[in-house]
Amino acid sequence: MTSDLRIPTKGLAVHLVKSESAGLPSLPPSAGTDEPMDASPAYPPIAAPVAQRSTDVLPMLPIHGQAEVRYFQLGELTQEPLVSHGLIGDKLLVVAGISPQSATVQVSIDDQGHVVRVILEDSQLSDEEKHLVIDAFLKVKFHPGKIGRIPVSSQMRMEIMLESEVKL
Repeated sequence: MTSDLRIPTKGLAVHLVKSESAGLPSLPPSAGTDEPMDASPAYPPIAAPVAQRSTDVLPMLPIHGQAEVRYFQLGELTQEPLVSHGLIGDKLLVVAGISPQSATVQVSIDDQGHVVRVILEDSQLSDEEKHLVIDAFLKVKFHPGKIGRIPVSSQMRMEIMLESEVKL
């Protein structure tokens, strides 16, 4: 005796109903058919206004390009950037051919800890020496500054010592 076991299948029909506040065109309901609908629904063009909740003041606008990076000052941070590597004792920068002296630098550090901009202040260096120091300082790596637990881009002034070689 052979029994044919068939599991009855039940279909589920879902009908999307246009909400008046959604701003998207409604799709025609399928009249109980199991036929697939057109896979390319008609959405409004990109330039069409975006539906808003009544509490929204401004519409959402697409972002074109990158937003400008904000560099936080030390007073705005809960944790200052810390030198990871590249400076000896967090103050000494070794640059071949530079006479020993101190210098003040303004440093912009991104949220990954990379130095992205260096400005030398109050320096007695020639233009060529300034370029050597800036190029060397751009290779310094930091643990980024933080606001709470979030790493952020920051800017700070540092007093550093310049040497042409490490002296023991």
